[in-house]
Amino acid sequence: MAGFTVRQELAAYRPHLVVNQVREPRDTTLGEAMVEACRRIFGVGLEHIADLRYADQVWRAVRARSANLLQGVGPLFAADVASLAERLLGRREPGETRDREPV
Repeated sequence: MAGFTVRQELAAYRPHLVVNQVREPRDTTLGEAMVEACRRIFGVGLEHIADLRYADQVWRAVRARSANLLQGVGPLFAADVASLAERLLGRREPGETRDREPV
């Protein structure tokens, strides 16, 4: 009985994956590659929910441990964070994307 419950829980387990510091268009393929590798190797189904573009202002704020992380980060990174929030809140379906400029 317990083994069945563990298998059932693992089958329903779908952690979310966010790829951070995307710098080039080819970096956007990393998320789906990780989803496939986790499924094939570990039997775990990830859900790739977002790619966050690299923003130097964010990197600097994190390094400085600044509380003003989102102040002046630029429209592209802000759009990525907004899109991620929409996915987490269930306001966008998987695979649905916002119109956005290329990385």
